[in-house]
Parts: sequence; structure tokens; C-alpha cells
Amino acid sequence: MFDVLVFLFEHCQNLGHLPSKHYITKKLDEAGFEYDDIVDALICIDELFSSNNPYSELEFSNLSSRMRCFSAEEMVTIPQDIRGYIHFLYREEVLEFSEIEILIHAIMKIDSNKLDLETVKVITLIAAWVNQSEISVLIGDDLLNTLYAKNITH
Repeated sequence: MFDVLVFLFEHCQNLGHLPSKHYITKKLDEAGFEYDDIVDALICIDELFSSNNPYSELEFSNLSSRMRCFSAEEMVTIPQDIRGYIHFLYREEVLEFSEIEILIHAIMKIDSNKLDLETVKVITLIAAWVNQSEISVLIGDDLLNTLYAKNITH
């Protein structure tokens, strides 16, 4: 799924306004991606940008704490290193609270066997890009390095 997300990031000018799923699936299939990875990536993209997402309208600006506790289901599904990364995103205010909640919602839809930190970093980069979030240069460099370093090794 990582490679599909990287491909979409590199080849789509506006991930928020993608062509039809049928068209994208056909193009990704022609590019040689596995069908399961294509489906997983499209589900993740849908979750990130769904207008029906319950977290998209939440207002977190009045919160005094930069702490988030994970539910029991999230604790089981999301590996510890990814939970640590999400806490980092909260603490450093990389994304807005609502954007991170949407990110967690998308992560929860991914098969836990396919979930790794590099994939979550790419999903974070996509979420920041589409939401036009301003992220620090160091964090942006880390996200881009993940994108290209893993892509080069594959």
C-alpha cells in the first residue's frame, strides 16, 4: 500500500479531487500494483477526505492539553511506534487536532498487517498537503525523506 500512496502523491496534482475510483484503479493496475494494495490505499484516501467524517467539524482550539488517550480498540490495532508518532504530531502541533483524529480514523481502516510507521508518515504527508497545513521544515524533510528513501529501496 505504501507504494500506491507514493504513486498517488507523485502523480496526482490534487488528491482532494481525484478522478473516479474505477479510472484510478485501472491506472494503478496498469502500473503493476496489487489489487489489494490499490483497494487499501483508496479506502485510506477516502477516509482522509470524506466529508462525512465525524472529526472534520470538531473544534479543538480551546483545549489546554496537548494529550490524547487511545481507545482500547486503537491500542490493539495501532502499533506502539505509530501511537508514539501520533503523540509527537499532537505535541508538536504538526497538524490540527481534527486532522490528527481524521488521520487516526484512516489508520484504523488499514489492515494492521500492512501498517508501519513509514506508511503512516506518507499518509500524514498527504493529509498535510491536501489540508494545506503548514509544517516545520524539519518535519517536512523527515516526511519527504521517508517518502523517497523507502521508494528507492523498493
